Amino acid sequence: MRIKMVFKIFPAFVFYWNACVLKQHQATARGPFIFIRPTSKDDLGLLEHELVHVKFFYKFPIINPLLTMFSEKWRIKTEIAAYTKQLSFCDDFEQGVKIFGKYLSTRYGFHLTQSQAENLLLTSSQREI
Repeated sequence: MRIKMVFKIFPAFVFYWNACVLKQHQATARGPFIFIRPTSKDDLGLLEHELVHVKFFYKFPIINPLLTMFSEKWRIKTEIAAYTKQLSFCDDFEQGVKIFGKYLSTRYGFHLTQSQAENLLLTSSQREI
């Protein structure tokens, strides 16, 4: 286990363990707990992606779980923010947009096409610059 800090004061507890991670994913965040498959232990972009989710947990402690359960729009917003952060660690930005756009359109049950997901990532990435 590792402890990473978010907002410089709140802990995120990182476990390298296959349990709790859905088959189609390499990692998941549940509140302040991050679970990453041991095979992805060295993937800094993936860790940063999950830390974005922990930041949402701390920033919106009461409404984040409810919105995550009941609002696709909120879930898309949080995943776009997390993948945008992860994109900053990609060697090939364009390839990363295509890969993450495919993930967003196929792995989360969102009503998004790959093209829509890619456009959201590009728009979000431009705001980050």
